[in-house]
Amino acid sequence: MNKVKILELFGGIGAIRKAIINLKIPYEVVDYVEIDKACVKSYNALYGEDYKTKSVVGYKVPNEKIDLIMHGSPCQDFSRIGKKQGGVKNSGTRSSLLFETIRIIKEMKDKPK
Repeated sequence: MNKVKILELFGGIGAIRKAIINLKIPYEVVDYVEIDKACVKSYNALYGEDYKTKSVVGYKVPNEKIDLIMHGSPCQDFSRIGKKQGGVKNSGTRSSLLFETIRIIKEMKDKPK
């Protein structure tokens, strides 16, 4: 079986990657994007990686085939407990960052499966 090539956006500590591992799906992480330093440190420790923090804002996908984009963007602004600021495009809320994933996909030459 071929490896599924994955792009992790808003990768956190790698919970979605852990699900892929638990399902025993052969995979390769093409890139991991996370802005939180503590999350990146934990992710690197858990998976033996050496990623640096980076933002999805303005992110450009490596020139490599991507089969799957894993997207765990912030949802606090949609929450009843949060400030309910929503995720309107260009609003500057954390939840509006989901539009960066849409931009990234639109800019990709070869779209993920």
